[in-house]
Amino acid sequence: MKDVTAELVQAVSQSVLSQGYESPVPIPDFHRELWALCCDPHPYVAIAAPRGHAKSTAITHAYVITTLVMRERKYVLIVSDTEEQSSEFLSDIKREFTDNDLLRDMFNVHKLVRDQSTDAIIQFKDGHQCRIIGKGSEQKLRGRKWRGTRPDLIVIDDLENEELVSSPLRREKLKKWFYGSVLPAGASNCKIRMVGTVMHFDSLLNSFMPPDEECEHVSPLCDRHRGAWYSARYRSHPSEEDFSIVLWPARFPEAKLRERQADYSRQGIPEVYAAEYLNNPISAENAYFREQDLRVMTPEMREMPITCYGSADLAISEKDRAAFTVMYAGGPDDQRRIQIRDRRKGRWSSDKIIEEMFSIVQAHGIKDFFLESENIAKGLGPIIEEEMRRRGVYFTLHKVQPSKDKQQRASPLRAMTRAGMVYFDDETEWWIDSRNELLRFPKGRYMDDADALGLLVASIQTLIEPPTPAEIYEEEYQEAYMDMGFGVCPHTGY
Repeated sequence: MKDVTAELVQAVSQSVLSQGYESPVPIPDFHRELWALCCDPHPYVAIAAPRGHAKSTAITHAYVITTLVMRERKYVLIVSDTEEQSSEFLSDIKREFTDNDLLRDMFNVHKLVRDQSTDAIIQFKDGHQCRIIGKGSEQKLRGRKWRGTRPDLIVIDDLENEELVSSPLRREKLKKWFYGSVLPAGASNCKIRMVGTVMHFDSLLNSFMPPDEECEHVSPLCDRHRGAWYSARYRSHPSEEDFSIVLWPARFPEAKLRERQADYSRQGIPEVYAAEYLNNPISAENAYFREQDLRVMTPEMREMPITCYGSADLAISEKDRAAFTVMYAGGPDDQRRIQIRDRRKGRWSSDKIIEEMFSIVQAHGIKDFFLESENIAKGLGPIIEEEMRRRGVYFTLHKVQPSKDKQQRASPLRAMTRAGMVYFDDETEWWIDSRNELLRFPKGRYMDDADALGLLVASIQTLIEPPTPAEIYEEEYQEAYMDMGFGVCPHTGY
């Protein structure tokens, strides 16, 4: 048995496997990086790589075969979106062991003693055997022992699809299956290697990616992070606007990438390009909340007196146990711009929710607070009213019946931000987190910020009627009239 290195995988790929590749091109540098990640001693490695960049060929094919022929690993489990997909990966590997004479001669391959669509056992001339099985997502994996051992290498390739990640319930179900079945399926020395493309901020793969605030920017095309998972996220080029360098020039030159991006944009799906080639599920072109629209206050604005209102999106039901309670305080200034002055966020009990509500009310002198009618109906209303009497702090609790559609609920907030009428206090500790949650909407794991802030802005618009054209005319007339020096004489009264 020999420890497999990136250089060894490259040698096997170049000298033995390349004859079976379609339109082979020189090995790109980032494939060498993928192999180095896979050969790292860290037990858990997750890699997000762009679509079409041969990540499966590099990892699920070349790396797996090298670990088997070098006898570093002997029992491999390949898991993919469907069993059919994993059987295709396995079929390509079996073909190398049956049809690739160079590989068979070099490593003394004898025959397949088991040749099924999702299960293969390879025997070498000295009697050594190795096994590969393929499974689809959410299939039973427990108890998969062979010769008294569990898999010592699990490769997870494109486990998630667009339909799966679009459903919160299916995302949650997949995560439970992964932690309850996939991770325990391996032996004590098992390596798990996961590769795919990020299609949702709350996807399983993305949960292993480098946190924005902690990642190491290895290059404009790669972020890495070594924690519970050793993870790496690759992009075909630095950003939607930046093509200054590309990840694989021989296969995807700048002109080809620009042409492909333009085609996705013409079809009205720029977010698909952003996900598949930049590992960013949201495109700046059609983001629900655009970065340039999330404006921040000037020092002068912070000194302006405003009438503050409050709102909250409460996580108080069993199904919301993974969500956060989020509260906002803000209101219009004399130019009708809504200034967001405060935000509270946490996973709190009912007692703590009420404590935070009164804290934000008293901190900003809030007289009107907006809550979804469902939250009040669940018993918080009477408790809040009793707490008002006990504390001697009174405010009006407005019951709001929100739309069930999250994007429709947030549409007043989007309209106001795009009109340049919402400003945030960027000197607060909560600003960056709030900003990031809005920029990920509606593909982020949490939508609590958009819900709470959307409720605040929509309610303020309803409570404060804009001036009518006649009122605007009268105000302008009075200002002009006073500027002319007319009015009542303070001495004669005429």
